[in-house]
Parts: sequence; C-alpha cells; structure tokens
Amino acid sequence: MYEKNDKKFKKLYVESLMHALFYKRMLDFVVIPFGVSEDGERVYFVKWGVYYERKQSEEEVKQLFTKFSGANIAVVLGRPSKVVVIDVDKKEVPSYLEKVNTWIVVTKRGYQFYFRYPYDVGSEGVRSMRLEDGVELKGDGSLGTLPRSYYHKDLKFRYEWLIPPMKSVKRGILHDLADFSVVRDKLAVYYVRKNEPEALRELYKGVPEGRRNVSITRLAGSLFYDGLEFEEVLSILLAVNKNNDPPLPEKEVVSIVKSIYERDVRKRKVYEEVKEKLCKAIANNGVREGLLKHVEKIKEEVRKKGLSEKEVNLLLKKINFYDVYKEVSKSKFK
Repeated sequence: MYEKNDKKFKKLYVESLMHALFYKRMLDFVVIPFGVSEDGERVYFVKWGVYYERKQSEEEVKQLFTKFSGANIAVVLGRPSKVVVIDVDKKEVPSYLEKVNTWIVVTKRGYQFYFRYPYDVGSEGVRSMRLEDGVELKGDGSLGTLPRSYYHKDLKFRYEWLIPPMKSVKRGILHDLADFSVVRDKLAVYYVRKNEPEALRELYKGVPEGRRNVSITRLAGSLFYDGLEFEEVLSILLAVNKNNDPPLPEKEVVSIVKSIYERDVRKRKVYEEVKEKLCKAIANNGVREGLLKHVEKIKEEVRKKGLSEKEVNLLLKKINFYDVYKEVSKSKFK
C-alpha cells in the first residue's frame, strides 16, 4: 500500500496491459501493477486502499499498466472486485475444497480458489484470516496475484489458471464462480474468528507472506499509542520481522514505521491543538454558552487538516474533565 515508483523492477510480463484490461472489462476486477525488486520482493506501485472508497475506471487501468509496463497484475480482493480467495499453500487440498466447482489458480506451492463475495456480511466485510496450517482466507484488505504473473521468488514460474473464468472469450461465457457461502458454512473457524481481531500478541510470533505489512503496521500503531519513541519501535519491529515467513526487507520495515510515526506525530499535534482550543472555549464561555458552535468550528478546522470524521470524533472523546479543569484553573488564577 506504499508508493515505490522510483524503485527498479524487472520487466518480464509483456502482455500485462492486455491481460489487465481483460480482467477489468470481462470480470470487473480492480487490478494494480506490481513488480519484483532486485532482492526478490514484491513492489507495489500504488496505494490500492483507495479502491475501497471509489470505483476504478478502465482508463485508469490503461494508465497504470502503461506507466509500469511489464509489471505483474494483482487483484484487490474483497468488496472492490467482489471476490475472495482461499489460498492453499500446499499440495494437499482440504476436503471442503475438493469438489468445489469454481475458478482455480495454480501457484508455486499450491492453489487459489476464487469465490463470489457474499452480500450478507454487512459493513464488516470478509476478514482475512488463517484457517489452518498452509490455508488462508484472503478477503477485504488483501491482494491476489493473477495469472500469468511471475512468482517473485522464482522468475521461471508463472501463475496459471487451472479452471479459468472464461469458457469462451469471444462469446463472453463464464465458468461457474462458487459463492463463498458454499464453503463458509463448513468453516467453523470462520465464525469463531470473523468478529475477533487477531490479538497483537499473536503478531509478535510472526506471520506468513501476504500479511507482513499489515502486521507491522498494526504493531507500530500500537507501540506509538503506548508512548514509545521512533527508535524504540523500530528496534522492536526489526526483531519481530525476523519471525515473519519470510521476513520483509529491513528497508521495508523502516519505511512502514516511519510512515506510521509521521502519522502519529501529526495526530498528536492536532490533538493538542484541539484540546487547547476546546478547553479555552469552555473556560471563556462556560460549558453551555456557545460550546456547540465552538466544537463545530474546531471540527471543521481539523477536517481541513486531512483527518476523517471518525478521527475527529476520537480526538474529541480523548479530551477529559481534567484537561478542562486545568485550563479553567489557569484562566482563573492569571
């Protein structure tokens, strides 16, 4: 989810623009380009989280895959592309997948089973989670590598369809795409875990490829919230990263921690400004007189600094009675 447009990557996939447009036009997938760096890591060129807020246009796909010609293709899973994937990272397929009739991709170490995004999940979406050893559900917040992209750890291997989406490209006839409910009802673990965010303590043990960036981001946010400084957080997360399979490049961890730190510092600064203005408004006008007007004015100022409505409300909730008491006391005894 980080921009690395300036980083070199190996241009191998000469048909990527043509295939990206196929995925967009025929399947309405949201697709983004990604490369393989010189040290064998995936390099994502765009911030794909925006596609959970807006629809991707065909023209945008053309521009992206022209700019990053030769890049691999990733699909933004979950609500944007209306598909989820069960990624089996081993040759033995779980019994509940053996007879499923759906689109299937052959990967370097196993298979990816595509399913139609369910419409009964509500606003929480489909959470990505580990289902069992070597089997992972990839839903909202995840990416999938599309055929015929190259595997980043072995550039001789390309992802291929075992059962492709299209029976006939000319006639536009699709193979069946199974609904996620076909397997969801057999996954007791899904119902147990879907509303339980993974405990942070579990992330310290390490996570597999595909979850590393999200894991480091969550841990960084938690550590900065606890008041740790940049060097302390970076040191901890570089050690944690060694438990990931495989570890992220060190510079990737540094980039994530720096990004979260800058965001955290900005929020702290804004929080102090909001607190000071609101407390002064109460000290000068009392709790009732004009308070609502002042709050709305402050909220508007904060929104202009790039914070969302949710973040603004969280900042206001953090301001407690003692903050107000200190400000009122200062004004009374001047």
